[in-house]
Amino acid sequence: MIKIIKSPWLESTPKDLRGSCGADTEIIKASVESGAAHLYHMIGGGVDLWVVTRGEEAAHGLELVVCCVGGSGMKKAGEALKSVAIQNGFNSIRYHSKNSAVQRLYEKYGIAGVELERVYRVELGGGA
Repeated sequence: MIKIIKSPWLESTPKDLRGSCGADTEIIKASVESGAAHLYHMIGGGVDLWVVTRGEEAAHGLELVVCCVGGSGMKKAGEALKSVAIQNGFNSIRYHSKNSAVQRLYEKYGIAGVELERVYRVELGGGA
């Protein structure tokens, strides 16, 4: 059985998430600390996974947004995540990834989604 434990952001959290927040680590940390996002530790049955999520109201209903994931056991954890999302009234799960391999991996785990958009950033090298 997989336990899902809500956790505060700790000094070890970036290491636990295995760099999955990328350059957005401080933004995600602030979101967790303010309560806009939540950090969960999923553990048990071969799963040791950290997940940051937030809920958003979308045109089609409530959407669970997976901000970043790090650890092991995603296949088992993915099924648990879907079940918990359904139990909590979410109509969909959305995740972003810069790595197209993540989509193929999630597809193997049975939690792949349909690509909705690609996001590009042009760095301007300046600041205000």
